[in-house]
Amino acid sequence: MTTETTTKVNELGRFIARTTKLVLKPQAFWQDVRERPPTVAEVVWPHMVILVGARALANLLGALFAGQSFGTAIGTFFTAFISCFAAVWIFAFAATTIASAKGGKLGLNDG
Repeated sequence: MTTETTTKVNELGRFIARTTKLVLKPQAFWQDVRERPPTVAEVVWPHMVILVGARALANLLGALFAGQSFGTAIGTFFTAFISCFAAVWIFAFAATTIASAKGGKLGLNDG
């Protein structure tokens, strides 16, 4: 695994651990957040994957319930998954371009 892939896996692991702690021990969760605030990347990546995956899964189920074939539904699933990630990256590129044109600096590792 590359360092970037390992970092993403660690971020997802921290996300799952923090979510579990939030549900089971809310006071300990908030204490943990005060002591070590999450980075923007730790918040954005897991949520984005979950939300994009949920939308793609909804498209898959919708296609199946609409009577489309399984192959078409799988095609719809992958198309929705990839196009949603592409839309997020296009929006991020536009936001970064606008921010840098106005003299700002934007990045997931900032903040």
